[in-house]
Amino acid sequence: MVSGHVAEPSQHDETVLEEAQRLITGDRNRAYDHPLDNFRRIADIWSVIFNIEITEEQVGLAMVGLKIARESFMPKRDNLVDGAGYFGTIQMVIEERERRQKEPYDGNAFCVSCNGKKEMVDGYVKISESGRKVARGSCPDCGKPLNRLLGR
Repeated sequence: MVSGHVAEPSQHDETVLEEAQRLITGDRNRAYDHPLDNFRRIADIWSVIFNIEITEEQVGLAMVGLKIARESFMPKRDNLVDGAGYFGTIQMVIEERERRQKEPYDGNAFCVSCNGKKEMVDGYVKISESGRKVARGSCPDCGKPLNRLLGR
């Protein structure tokens, strides 16, 4: 009890974060497409309107800002759920972009732990920050990470 008011029981069985997670991985994801693709379309439109390049992450951050502005005017659970959800979609954008940039790699690499060449498990090729192609995977025997430089 605060200032003579009795706290009302929660009308929700889920926390704000649980509800946001359910929404961004369920119905809304199916209704609006993957956030990477949806935010890319939005970013393309905003880039024309504002005459600057907008990224998918910036779309998510702008939507979080919208929810913060609304929450500061009139607090509502929906603002909190959607704000958390937009942060979650930013993570989904980053992870999906990384997944799409990987190409499969079926090959071997030298395992330092096993002291020999091993066929990579779940091998994939990724472009490093320096622009080099790197095959990454894991050793089938010890499970340690394997890396193989492939060039530019």
